[in-house]
Amino acid sequence: MLKHKPEKMSEYDINGDGKINAEEWDKARDDVERMVYAESLADGSHESEIVVIEKPRFGLLPFIIADTEKKLIRRLILRTCLFLFRGLVTMSWGINFLIHIFK
Repeated sequence: MLKHKPEKMSEYDINGDGKINAEEWDKARDDVERMVYAESLADGSHESEIVVIEKPRFGLLPFIIADTEKKLIRRLILRTCLFLFRGLVTMSWGINFLIHIFK
C-alpha cells in the first residue's frame, strides 16, 4: 500500500535522490509495522494472548504458557475427564481380573 503512494514514499527519501534505497525502505517498513501494531492494540476487539512464566516448585526449569486462560482450562478439563475415564476402565478391568483369578 505504501508503494502506491508516491507522496508517502517521498517522506522516506532521506538523501533526496528520488529513489528509496535499502536503508530508507527498512525505515519505512519499521514505521508501517509499528503503525499496524499500534492499530491492533488500540482496536482491542480480538482476544489477546497471555503469556505466563512460572517457576516450578521442585527446582525444575521454568515453563511458559502461551494461551488464553479459557483455552487452557478447557484443555485441562478435557484431559482430566479422559484420564478419569481411563482410570475407571482400568480399575474395573483390574477388579474383574482379580475376581476371576480368586474364584
